[in-house]
Amino acid sequence: MSYLPPSVWSPVKDDLKSRLQGYRALTMVSLRHASPTLAAFVATLGLDLVFVDLDVAGVIVPNVADGEEAARIAAIFRAMRSPEERALLIPMIESPQALRELDGIMAPAEVDALFIGPADLAQSLGHRGEPQHPAVRAAADKVVTRASAAKRPVGVPLSYRDLPGFAGRAPGFLYYDLNTVIQAGAAATLMA
Repeated sequence: MSYLPPSVWSPVKDDLKSRLQGYRALTMVSLRHASPTLAAFVATLGLDLVFVDLDVAGVIVPNVADGEEAARIAAIFRAMRSPEERALLIPMIESPQALRELDGIMAPAEVDALFIGPADLAQSLGHRGEPQHPAVRAAADKVVTRASAAKRPVGVPLSYRDLPGFAGRAPGFLYYDLNTVIQAGAAATLMA
């Protein structure tokens, strides 16, 4: 399930807010299972909100645009947890603005790492559906290089593990999409 850009979710969020302020009921379901598949399915049911109440090790926040937004998210994150309950806070870098504002996004102490969202980054750079486009990969490599210089780990999708800036730089994490892994395993099994 891909992330929706602000042009799509902002009106939805604004509609939900106005409905709440007008005392019109919203529909919500609470999930108690860490299943993206279940959450994606439930999201298709026409409900307004899906609430997932889990003890998480970290949160990846999509489409963080600048340092001001990162600071607001960090303040909320800090208020929600005690120091003993410290979870990872990982902003996603998915736009030209985020590329320009990278230092500000990395500034809050609560920001533990960055994650590059190549599909949305590709779209925002004018290369929709081409996350492997050289311009997108070059932008991602700059993020890795700058984050490494700031001693901030960076997460990249498995398909970006060969970025020149990633090898031998700040430790980070590789993102594996479970559906892709399952599909690849199934294809290999069926072809055998």
